[in-house]
Amino acid sequence: MTRSHASVPKPSSLLALVALGIVSRFRPSWLAVELQTAAAEQDVRPERLSRLVSRAIGLFEPLVARLVRRGRPPREPGECDTELFVTRALLEVATELLARTRWRGRTVRELVVGAYRRLATEHGIRQKRFCEALSLPARTLRYWLSHAPRRSPEPAAAPADEPARRRRRDRGPRRRRFGFDVVLPGTQLGADTTDLSVFGVPLKLLAAQDIGGRDQALFDAVLVDERESAELVSQLLIEALGRRPGAQAITDQGTPYLAARTREALDELEADHAVQREADPLGKATVERAFLSVKSIARPLLALTDRMAQALPALRHAELAKAVTTLLLTALLRAYQHGARAARAAVEARGGIDAHELAQRAEQSRERARATERSAKLLLDHLHAVYHLAGQAPYFVRTFRRYPLSVLHDAERALRDRLLRDQLEPVRDPWRYFGAIVRRLFEQHRRRVARLRLDREQQRELDQHHSEHQRRLDAFHHDPTRWLHYGLDLLARQWLPDQACLLFGGEGYALGTVRAALRSLAEQHPRIAPDLARATLHDFRLRHLEPLGQAGLDAISHLFERELAKVAANLDCASTSASAILTNTGKSPRPPPSDRLPI
Repeated sequence: MTRSHASVPKPSSLLALVALGIVSRFRPSWLAVELQTAAAEQDVRPERLSRLVSRAIGLFEPLVARLVRRGRPPREPGECDTELFVTRALLEVATELLARTRWRGRTVRELVVGAYRRLATEHGIRQKRFCEALSLPARTLRYWLSHAPRRSPEPAAAPADEPARRRRRDRGPRRRRFGFDVVLPGTQLGADTTDLSVFGVPLKLLAAQDIGGRDQALFDAVLVDERESAELVSQLLIEALGRRPGAQAITDQGTPYLAARTREALDELEADHAVQREADPLGKATVERAFLSVKSIARPLLALTDRMAQALPALRHAELAKAVTTLLLTALLRAYQHGARAARAAVEARGGIDAHELAQRAEQSRERARATERSAKLLLDHLHAVYHLAGQAPYFVRTFRRYPLSVLHDAERALRDRLLRDQLEPVRDPWRYFGAIVRRLFEQHRRRVARLRLDREQQRELDQHHSEHQRRLDAFHHDPTRWLHYGLDLLARQWLPDQACLLFGGEGYALGTVRAALRSLAEQHPRIAPDLARATLHDFRLRHLEPLGQAGLDAISHLFERELAKVAANLDCASTSASAILTNTGKSPRPPPSDRLPI
């Protein structure tokens, strides 16, 4: 039965009044009843009926015109659906294009090329219509279809000879510039010497400082003289350590501080002499910092005395320079101590520390100050004295000082074991025996260091390759089309022209790279992933037409379309909200026994 003979619902009274109003406006003579009379019978106001008639005429006229059109070619069944699909596809492409900010970027080109190839293959759309729908010049599309992009598909890797960029080390919290280290007062004393120039006379300033009590006095003892000698150093230490029996004296390896006179004075004071290792500016850091503070404050006055001596050469006298320097330093130290913030900082630092913890810190500070085991010079001097080796100590120190400290420690342990083991037959020449042990251990040390260096270089190369690989993967994940280009290039290397087939049928690392790139592309661009993938394949075919030939391109294209169909199938499968697998609810309860069973 046709649509015209199909049953229709009965019209309402309001629809009949609207139709009567349309007829009255077109030809009033056709009416047998008055419009106002009919409206009054149906209880409809004339104003409302007039508005409804005006709106109905605007809606009915285009519909009637489309139904009564003549001379148009009939459409095939399903043509309307195909046209609707093409229109929707064009709208999707236009939406994605408008969402891009770079109109001349490579992604836009790949999207346009891939969309056109898909629509041309599936629905036969022509270039002219496609370009008109997107407001794209036809010659631009033709150029994109016939020329491969100029940019390299693979991200450029860093040159092998270029050093890797050093990362900033994760540093801990920085120490405050004017921080106060908690050291128990009266346990450690640092002594050192610095140079001064007063009235053009070079002087030596010898000073001793209580490291833990420097908040009360910057220096405990100060001496000024033209030269530095063991007598002056002993006098300085006696003055500073006279009221501190058992304290630790921290000095450098200067000749006056290591002289026999100085050691005898320290032994009489029952002080622990902690000589710092060579080339260690942090060994007496507080003393050096105090020297810097004093010299910075006194520099203008000392420079004035030098200029006065240049004007009046008679002022260049050693005794006058020593007296003026002593007076000036005494005044400056007292002024500095009254205006310094060290006392307040020390009180804040020591406020929450109990006596037991202070004693532990004092012992740790004393242990760190003993640098005998960390200095090759001090260790060799100590070994020469302990084992009563023949010859002079300076010559023994100069002979073995160039060897690493770890080798000297191992050699000393070997010598000690030999002396303890061979008490009945002692070593005739311990020096030569010690030298032989040092040479043997040094050769082992060199081989061990070379092996460690080789391991570090290999580990560094491995880390560099790993970082380059990770950087390449990050670049590929950021731009999956480049990753797809890279995988297709690897597939091209598996083509065997003589056998006209792919090595292992295309299976391997290359095909895995293509699959990973397609999955990444589908995750980032789920709607346009097939278009971008086909555009990438199109560029690949343009670039590898000569080296592979048509047969090679067809083989790779077949594998590519197969993998793309798998990805597209996964995209089309929408996940349902309810699972198709029944959940486990436990064991089903056993039904009760039937009533018919005998009891």
